[in-house]
Amino acid sequence: MSHPLGDGGSDAPPAGEADNLPPGRSLSAPVLPSTAPSPAAVEANVPIDSPKPGPAGRQFAYLPDVFADHQFTHRRDVSRITDQPGRRWEPDLPAKQGPPGGVDDGHPARRADVGAAGSAQKVSGEPALTRGHPPQELNSTAMVVPDAEVSLEPTSRPAEDELILQLVVGRTVLSDGLLGYLVPSGVLLPLSDFFYAVEFPIQVTAAEGHASGWFIDERHQFDLDYARGEVRVDGRVHKLNRNLVELHQHEIYVHSSLLQQWLPLRLSVDLASLRLKLEPDEALPFQQRAQRQMRRQMLGRKWEAGDELQLPYLPDVFEAVEVPLIDLSGSLAHRGVKGQPASNAAHFNMLATGDLLWMNGKLYVSGNENDAISNVRLTLSRKDPEGRVFGEHLGVTSVALGDVYSPSMALVSGSGSGRGLTLSSMPLNHPTEFSKTHLTGELLQGWEVELYRNGELLDSQISRSDGRYEFLDVPLLPGNNHMKLVFYGPQGQRREEVRRVLVGAGQVRPGEQQFQVGINQKDEGVVELGERKDSGDSARGAYQLALEYERGISNNLTLGSSFTTLPLADGERRYYLGVNARGSLLGAFSRVDLVHDLTAGGVALGLDLQTQQDLFSLTLSHDQFFNFTSRKTGVMEGDDPLLSNTDFRLDGDIDAFNLRYALTFGWDRFRSGNSEIHVGNRLSLFWADTAFTNTLDYYYSGQQTGHSSGLNGALRASGRYNDFRLRGTLDYALLTPGVSLDQLSGTLDWRVGDGYSLRADLSYNFDTSVISLGGSLNRKFKYFALSLSSSYSSDEKLNVGLTWSLSLGREPRHGSWFIWPEKRASYGAVSASVFIDRNMNGVFDQGETPLVGTRFRRGGVPDDALSDDMECFC
Repeated sequence: MSHPLGDGGSDAPPAGEADNLPPGRSLSAPVLPSTAPSPAAVEANVPIDSPKPGPAGRQFAYLPDVFADHQFTHRRDVSRITDQPGRRWEPDLPAKQGPPGGVDDGHPARRADVGAAGSAQKVSGEPALTRGHPPQELNSTAMVVPDAEVSLEPTSRPAEDELILQLVVGRTVLSDGLLGYLVPSGVLLPLSDFFYAVEFPIQVTAAEGHASGWFIDERHQFDLDYARGEVRVDGRVHKLNRNLVELHQHEIYVHSSLLQQWLPLRLSVDLASLRLKLEPDEALPFQQRAQRQMRRQMLGRKWEAGDELQLPYLPDVFEAVEVPLIDLSGSLAHRGVKGQPASNAAHFNMLATGDLLWMNGKLYVSGNENDAISNVRLTLSRKDPEGRVFGEHLGVTSVALGDVYSPSMALVSGSGSGRGLTLSSMPLNHPTEFSKTHLTGELLQGWEVELYRNGELLDSQISRSDGRYEFLDVPLLPGNNHMKLVFYGPQGQRREEVRRVLVGAGQVRPGEQQFQVGINQKDEGVVELGERKDSGDSARGAYQLALEYERGISNNLTLGSSFTTLPLADGERRYYLGVNARGSLLGAFSRVDLVHDLTAGGVALGLDLQTQQDLFSLTLSHDQFFNFTSRKTGVMEGDDPLLSNTDFRLDGDIDAFNLRYALTFGWDRFRSGNSEIHVGNRLSLFWADTAFTNTLDYYYSGQQTGHSSGLNGALRASGRYNDFRLRGTLDYALLTPGVSLDQLSGTLDWRVGDGYSLRADLSYNFDTSVISLGGSLNRKFKYFALSLSSSYSSDEKLNVGLTWSLSLGREPRHGSWFIWPEKRASYGAVSASVFIDRNMNGVFDQGETPLVGTRFRRGGVPDDALSDDMECFC
C-alpha cells in the first residue's frame, strides 16, 4: 500500500516547502498495484493558475478505495500528477510517548480529556486494539433498527470555530492542514481527511452518513452508518453517539474520543502549536514501509516491484502559446432615484490563464458602459518552492514580469504595483515584513472576499473597478499563520483559498543565502488605455528599485542588507541603504533594521519582537526616524512626517468560555509635536451555533490647536442553520457624547436546492432613518450561473440588476471545448485518466483496467465531477 507522494523518506521535501506547487512543474506518479483496493495511476493535463498546495518532484499517488484526494494545480499537459505535500520522516526518532488522550496546550492546568485510552490487549492472536472507556457494545448478530427521525441534512460550523491542525506522529508530519473544530473536551475531526492522512482506505460518503473500508490490514474492517446509529469494527457492533458526530456538506466530523475507541491509536491536541499528536498502538502503513526499507538497506537488496521508488525530478515543458482557461462575467443594472433621470450601467470581466512565452500567463480585461475596455492587466510568472525556476543551482523560487508588485522594504516603502520585474529566491509566501504580510489577487466584479487568520475574521472587501483585492499590512502571529480567503460570488458561489505564512521559523540555514529584487514603474500598467488620469502623485511612472539579501550565520541568527531607490511624491529621488538582523532566543523572535538615507543623510531604526506563550502571543514594534523621510513616514504635500511609531498587540484565548481576544495599542508622534493614539479590542465568541465578534476602536489626536477623540464599535454575528445562513452587523459609536447607533444590517441566504438559492438584505441607517430592502434569486445552470437582484430604500431609490458568469476551457488531449458555471481560470481544472498501472510504466497499456467513477478533491472539497470511461475534465 503506497502513501500519496511517497512515504516521507530521507529525500522527501519538508511539508512546509511543498505547500506551494508552482504552475511550472510537471509531476509523474505511476502507482503500484496492490490488493483491495487497487491503486491507480493518474494521467493529468492541468491548465495554468496560481500555485496551490501540492507536491514537489515525481512521487506516488495512492487512491484509497478508488477515491483520489487531489488538490490539483492549474497546469496543462502534465503526464501524471499527485497532490499532497511531501512528508517529513525521521526513522531514528520514534513517536513521542505521552499521556493517553487529552487536549494538551502546553499548560499543565489546562488539559482536557478527549477520551481516555486503556492498555492494548491482544485476543486470539489478532492485532491489539486500544480501547478507552468501553462503548456500548451489541452482539455481532444483533439487529440495529434505523431511527426514522434521523436527518441526514448537512450542518456547518462558523469559520471562527475552525482549527487548522498539523497531524504528527512523533516528529513525522502526516498533514499540515487538517481542518477540525474545537468543542468541549476535545475536537471534531474530518473522517475522510484523517483516514487519508494515516492511509486507511476507508471511503467516506457524507451525503449518506456512511463510511466503510479497512485499517492497518484487510482483517480489520470498519463500517459507520449514521442513520442506523451504529459502528462496526472488526465484526463488533458499537452504538454510535450521534451527539459526537456531525454531517457536513462534504465531510463527516467525529469527536476525537470516538476515534480512540474505534481505532488502535491515541490522540491529543496541543493548542499552543495547533498540533494533533497521534500515538499508534500498531505500526501505521508509512511506518511499516520504513521498517521494510531499513531491512532492505541492511541486506543490500535492490528495489522490487511493489516497493517505493525514489523518482527523479521531471522538469516541466512550457509552451510558447496555449489555449487558456477563461472566466467571463458581466452585469447590467438600472438605477432610479425620485426626481432624477434613471441611469443604466453595464460591466464585464474576463480572466484568462495559460502558457505564454514559456511562462504562466494571466490576462485580466474589464470594461463598462462608458469604455468598452477600461482596464487591462498582464502578468507572466513562474514559481517553484524548491528553487528550480532557472535550474538546479541558482535557487530562484519565483520570477514575474508585467504588472507586478514591488517588494516591501522595512522603514522605506510598502508594496506597490506597476509594470516591471521581480525575482526572488526566498520561500514562497514568506512574510512581507517581520510580523506583517500582504495578500493580493484577482477579484472579479460583483464578488466579495473575507480574510481569516487561524479561523478568525480579520477583514473583508468588495470588488473594485480594477478587479483586484488588496489586504495590506495584515498582522501575523508567531508560528504558522493559516490565512484563509473566502470568496462570495454574485450568484451565490462560495470559494476558499488557503495560504500559510510562517513567522519566526524562517531562519536562513548557516552558510546559505537568499535574495529578492524588484523593479517597476509606479502605478503604470503594461497596457495603458486613454489619457492618464491625474492622481496628484508626480512620482507616478518613475522607476523604483528594491534589493534585499540575507545570509544565515547560525541556527538562530540571520544577517541581511538592502538597497532601495524610489521617487517621493514631489518627484525627488532618494537612495536608501539598510542592514538588518533577525533571530530567535528563548522562544522569542526578533528583528532589528537600520536604514540610512544616502541622499539627505537621515537614519531610521526599527525594532520588532514576537513571542508565543501558553495563554497568549505578544508582538511589540518600535520605529524611530532621525531626520529621515520615506514613504513610510509620509511624503505627500501637507503630510506631517512621522518621528516615531510604537505598536503593541496581545492575542489569546480563554478556553473556558471559548473566547478569543485581541488587544492593540498604537502611538504615533510627528515632527510638528502632534501625536495620535489608537487602542483597539476584538472579542470573538461562538454560542448557540452563532459566531459573534465585537470590535472597539478608540482614537485620540492631539494637536497644537486642540485635540479630538472617539470610540467606535461594531458587532457582527454569523451563523448557519441547516440550509440557512444569517449574517448581521451593528455599527455604533461611544463618547459622541453618549451612545449612538449608526447602522444595522442583515443578510439571509437560503440554499433552496436543485441549483437555486435566495438572498434577502435589510439595513437601517439611524442617522437618516432610511430603510433599505433587497433580495436576489440565484440559479446555477449546467453551463452558466445567473442572478436577478433588486433593492428599494425608503428615500425612493430603486435598483434592479442582472449578473451572469461562466468559464470556458479546451480539453488539452482531445481538443473538445467545455463550459462550466464555476470559475475555472481562477481555481483550475484537471484532465485526468485513472487506471491500474500494472506494469508501472506510467502509460495506459492494452489490458490494463480503467477505473470509472473516481472522484477528485480540489482545495479539500470533492469535485462534483467523476471520471467517466476512466477520463474526467473537471
